Amino acid sequence: MTLNDQQNEFLYTKLESFGYSPNEIAIVKACLTGELIDFESDETELQVASQLVNIADYNLFGSSFYYEKMALYDLDEQKCQILGIKPFVQVSDQIISDLLAAQLDFQKDGYQLFVKEGYRSKLTYAYVYIRKALKSSRAEADRIYNPLNRPHSSGMAVDLVLFHNGKQVKMRDAAAGDDGLFYGYYDHLSTFSLFQEYLIAVMRNHKFNLASKGEYFHFNHRHLGAEPYVAFPIRFLAELRAIGFLDEPIILG
Repeated sequence: MTLNDQQNEFLYTKLESFGYSPNEIAIVKACLTGELIDFESDETELQVASQLVNIADYNLFGSSFYYEKMALYDLDEQKCQILGIKPFVQVSDQIISDLLAAQLDFQKDGYQLFVKEGYRSKLTYAYVYIRKALKSSRAEADRIYNPLNRPHSSGMAVDLVLFHNGKQVKMRDAAAGDDGLFYGYYDHLSTFSLFQEYLIAVMRNHKFNLASKGEYFHFNHRHLGAEPYVAFPIRFLAELRAIGFLDEPIILG
């Protein structure tokens, strides 16, 4: 076995410490290598799935991130079915009312809430984590993904963006790479930082916290725990609105 093979096997072994069974690890490995196999969902996944709802049924807007980005993540319809990736966004029925209340707040300012991702299966967490580690590094995979706690797998975590007049608001510069995903990277008075702070402030008002990694777009419902430390304090919504930046968003593309 080569050193590279040994490193790869170590990554799969690491999944054991995250609570993955040998069968689940075999499924993830099969999806990454293309040697697909049949499997059955575990009882925990099935229990969570029974509490999931399609956000479109509640007039909330969104797109299934990994389904929409299949080619980018080396996925296809068969792999999506195995990993539990749906063509629509699902969340726990317990957070729908708070998402709807947040949407009304954004609409007051002329913005539309858009859910990029809601529920993410345990298997998908492992797949994207191992894939990132193989293509980049373990350090980068650990920075971006959380296969141990898996907040998205509860159905109570969401990744969000905003739209204005039908177009997505740009809240980071692609040139910043993964660094730009984290609140506190940009100068506190920059337009990017202000829009990130605005998103956070509204969601905080509706029982959503920044997650442990501090990504500006990822929110856990308060059922999942407290917020981490953030580099800049989050101002009250009224103070942010008074600054006036909401009238001139930077539009993606």
